[in-house]
Amino acid sequence: MNITTPASAFVPADLPEPSFADLAHLPGMQPARIRMLRTINFLKDPLGKSQELLDDYGRVFRRQDFGGWGVSLIGPEANELVMFNKDKIFSSALGWNPVLENLFPHGLMLMDFEQHRVHRKTLSVAFKTEPMRHYLGQLKAGIARGIAGWPGAPTFKFYPTIKALTSISRRLPSSACPGDRMPRRSTKPLPTWWRLRWRSCANHCPSPR
Repeated sequence: MNITTPASAFVPADLPEPSFADLAHLPGMQPARIRMLRTINFLKDPLGKSQELLDDYGRVFRRQDFGGWGVSLIGPEANELVMFNKDKIFSSALGWNPVLENLFPHGLMLMDFEQHRVHRKTLSVAFKTEPMRHYLGQLKAGIARGIAGWPGAPTFKFYPTIKALTSISRRLPSSACPGDRMPRRSTKPLPTWWRLRWRSCANHCPSPR
């Protein structure tokens, strides 16, 4: 389902990164001397740091990390605005590509609008009750085989062993994998859209329908 599409197909060539000056009208962080240190400190306690920012600046604020400047929108109303995206002013592709494009090139969560809808509908076939029940049975059998092969030695390297076990689905027969027989549909590259990079944090996130 991953379709390689150059960023130039949907990212304006003259699209600027937001600067502190662009976001100065919003409450929030001041420029950091070393952005990497700010990012590391945040990653030590993301929930705690997010709560501090919420307490200090409210539900809409500017923030800076290693990737540059952005705006955080916090709360159920903000999530509804972004996730439903009725006016199509937010782009998952343009927000997430800088982070995930190399790992999941043009994956489902990196698609927007009609393209996302078409691919999501195609993938949904694999997650209906019967395909998932069949897949679960095969997965259980694969896990049992994996555990049976664990060494009985006095020492046990937990992390690599568990990691290998969690990737058991890669070694299942293709007939057991959800979506193995799904129809493949191609889509055209996204049109050019104005980008607003966003991050959204909230305790309650409504599910788009």
